[in-house]
Amino acid sequence: MANAVGPFNPDALLARALTLCRGETNQRISGNALEVVLALGPEQSILRPAQMDASTLGEEIKQRAMFANPRILSSEHGARATMQGDALVLLQERHGHGDAKIALWPTGDIQIRLPIPPAPGSMGSMVLLEEEVKARLTASLTFANWLLSHVDPTERLTHLVVAVRIAGNDGAAWRTNAEHQQSPQSMSMVMRWGEAPGAVTLRPAHHQLAVLIWLPVSGRQEAIL
Repeated sequence: MANAVGPFNPDALLARALTLCRGETNQRISGNALEVVLALGPEQSILRPAQMDASTLGEEIKQRAMFANPRILSSEHGARATMQGDALVLLQERHGHGDAKIALWPTGDIQIRLPIPPAPGSMGSMVLLEEEVKARLTASLTFANWLLSHVDPTERLTHLVVAVRIAGNDGAAWRTNAEHQQSPQSMSMVMRWGEAPGAVTLRPAHHQLAVLIWLPVSGRQEAIL
């Protein structure tokens, strides 16, 4: 099936993932957020325009995101699904904590943005807790695996690139929860992302789609973090 669609181009797949991951670098984000992008190949449209319906597919995505395990959207906040260009976008506004977002393209590409709650203490969003980032990365990959199986049950998509970045503050301290509890009022290490926060990928960047089954629980997400 992949050969019938066209030759698989891993470089083009990586370029598409990085483009989607930095597509909103100019958008102001309250606090910090984890953004996870999955670009799928071989490139093709697996969803017809009639299937990209905000009231049907958008509602199915919202119900899964709010009430299934893992729950990546809060059931205490409303969420709306709209078409933005050719993408189906589900947005949940969380005043004071940043917005959560799920975007799906006809090619099967996925973008997930989840707010990272501020660490306890006066430093707030200037501290990133490793456990919070890992939890959101695992939840994003698990949800993406469900979404792909839902929109591509015949498995026409065979390869993927995962790109991840942390959007928000220009600098923040990276700590485990135990380290933060020892000194919640001070920071000893600062990350600098620069003017355009960059995305990271696995090495090699592209993998067969089956990697999604074991990536969240295998510990290989450490390569991304």
